[in-house]
Amino acid sequence: IDGDTPFGRRLAAMLLDIEAENNRRRTGFSHIIGAKLRLILAELLGYYGIRDDARSIVDRHRKLRPAILYLEQHCHEPVRLEDIAKIVYLSPSRFRHLFQETMHVGFKEYVIGLRYQMALRMLASTSSSVEEIAASCGFSNLNSFYKLFRQREGTTPTAYRNALTQKE
Repeated sequence: IDGDTPFGRRLAAMLLDIEAENNRRRTGFSHIIGAKLRLILAELLGYYGIRDDARSIVDRHRKLRPAILYLEQHCHEPVRLEDIAKIVYLSPSRFRHLFQETMHVGFKEYVIGLRYQMALRMLASTSSSVEEIAASCGFSNLNSFYKLFRQREGTTPTAYRNALTQKE
């Protein structure tokens, strides 16, 4: 793709936006980057003539974007699928289906992922206790937080934090 064409410039801008998002490392940045990569894919599908698929992907992301933005900002609070579905004017059932189809992860898993990313950042950047971090990130059950952490990192939150401080 020629970078001097309007499409090439638009694609370059989208890639720079992803790089900036990665550098900012805001809550849920990995999910935001994933969504932006899917938009690039949609643009590429359109560029190469697969217009129906591209339109469908872009339309689904546009429809869900207000809900995703809300979740990124409020994931540490109790969130219910029914309430989030209202943000985008969908029934809970339709929202659940559209979310899974578009994000390739279930609603509950997505929220847990956002909370988990927030907890990782807090472990690295604060001296708060693991219990305080888990609670402030929206985990209501400390045991489930420890279990999730061990599954994803292969260690405990305390050991993870200690390993980070030893690297510095």
